[in-house]
Amino acid sequence: MIVLGLGRAVAALAANRKPGEIAAAVAFAFVLGLMPGGNAVWFGLLALTFFLKLNLGIELLLIPLFSLAVTALDPYIDQIGYVVLTHEALYPVFAAWYNTALIPLTGYNDTLIAGGLVLGILAWPVMYTLSRILVTAYRKHLHERIAHHPAVKAFTKLPIVGKITNTVRRLHSVGARFR
Repeated sequence: MIVLGLGRAVAALAANRKPGEIAAAVAFAFVLGLMPGGNAVWFGLLALTFFLKLNLGIELLLIPLFSLAVTALDPYIDQIGYVVLTHEALYPVFAAWYNTALIPLTGYNDTLIAGGLVLGILAWPVMYTLSRILVTAYRKHLHERIAHHPAVKAFTKLPIVGKITNTVRRLHSVGARFR
């Protein structure tokens, strides 16, 4: 299953899709990876991505990877959240939010959630731009080298890989009939 997911991610990188779709997926995965999951803010952002034009496969593959990598940043994210939540100019806003019916359920008053959201909003354009540059460079310089590498050719000749590839092709063709 993991091999199939990685194969689809590599195929998406090499596909004729717009690099912006992949870059947006990477940027949103980074934002979601910055925040602890299981709260309404996190689920709201994830739900938002289902309505946007981006590569959901890459996003869903990268969210857990970014979450693991970001754990080293938790003390800094906590400090950012503390600064935001204790800023005097924002007291009236947070008090009004806290006194509404559903906003307190979002967990916005958790320093990790607030810090991750703020850092994610600030990092989104950087991650998007960097990802777009990397996808374009991969397609231009690396894809052909990797596709023609002897190890990749040997891997694709394995019987199980052929069966998985044929199954995915058949499923894709069946799905295309219903579009």
